[in-house]
Amino acid sequence: MSQKKQVVFFIDRALESKPLLAALRQSGATIEIHSDHFLPDAPDTEWLAVVSKKAWVVLTKDARIGRNPEEIRAIARESTSIFILWDGNLRSQQIASLFAEIVPKLEKLALAHQAPFIAKIYKDGTIKLWKNSSQLLKLLT
Repeated sequence: MSQKKQVVFFIDRALESKPLLAALRQSGATIEIHSDHFLPDAPDTEWLAVVSKKAWVVLTKDARIGRNPEEIRAIARESTSIFILWDGNLRSQQIASLFAEIVPKLEKLALAHQAPFIAKIYKDGTIKLWKNSSQLLKLLT
């Protein structure tokens, strides 16, 4: 009998809020929080390496992380799985409700796709793969 692999979500500092953390915990998600492990100003490339080694799945609203060449290379190199809330202008309660609703979809997608990958989360709950493993790994050659 095989045991279901558990997904651990890492909430980065851009997304961290009390309503979101409470909603995720209430929905049954296993979470780790940026402020519990890193200094507030820790560079993304620094925490990406640590988070990836632990196989945690990143949740963020920092769209720049998917556009910054140095950070994209770090995501590819470290084999990171990232979900980006694409409409980062939602209120914290709206974000909390959205994530609580889509936790099962996030877990399913995280388990179904090989790291590294970057997926976008839209305010209607749609999740779309933006950059897959082969696209990201090409950046390293």
